Amino acid sequence: MSALDLRAVVTGANRGLGQAIAGCLINDYGAKVVMTARFPEPSMMDAVIGSDGADRTTLVALDYTNADSIARAAEVATQVLGHVDLLVNCAAINKADAWPPEASQGGLAHLQAEALTYLLNTNVVGPVMTCKAFLPLLREATSPCVINLSSSWASITNANDTRSFGYTISKAALNMATRKIAAELAEYAGTAVAIDPGWVRTRMGGPDAPTEPDDAAARLLHLVLSGQRAISGRFLNADGEELPW
Repeated sequence: MSALDLRAVVTGANRGLGQAIAGCLINDYGAKVVMTARFPEPSMMDAVIGSDGADRTTLVALDYTNADSIARAAEVATQVLGHVDLLVNCAAINKADAWPPEASQGGLAHLQAEALTYLLNTNVVGPVMTCKAFLPLLREATSPCVINLSSSWASITNANDTRSFGYTISKAALNMATRKIAAELAEYAGTAVAIDPGWVRTRMGGPDAPTEPDDAAARLLHLVLSGQRAISGRFLNADGEELPW
């Protein structure tokens, strides 16, 4: 994928890694970017945009759990971008906030169906339906790409404890969705990849995480945009190393 005239959509761009990815695209790649969040604020732009980036940035509300919100975001992107070269599904939750943490994080005896369903709708159904809504715009690109942010905790091979029950199964499901999306985008010379950014110092990752969001964003975008490796349908870390499904 060429970075020339790159047009991108980043979900969850209001903070953390999503904000860093949007900033890297705008400032380092000169991309035209639609930044989305459930509740977008002008401060999102102030935090990431250089002096010449404002005219290449649009803020849009996108709530993974609201089909109308997803559709409206796609309509705005159609108007301001025309096509989408890169869709980054970054927004995610690690627990269902309206319930006690254990209702979606487990163990098994503590899970509540409503909490688990909400987490799965946010982390799996939402990104998939976002890909569906943006599919016409991806088809208009020369070599479209979808990045689904995953986690090493999604590895079924390495699963050996009870932590983060809902989050881990949701990311494992998103990995499968990535494979399906990759197969569909192949018809349009497109790519879909699941990337674990590592342990990043965000609200979800916590203050002890060793990696700054800007560093993780730069590494994963280089992996995808350099065009040096065949990555479609794979589960990789931000340095391009294969992770076990």
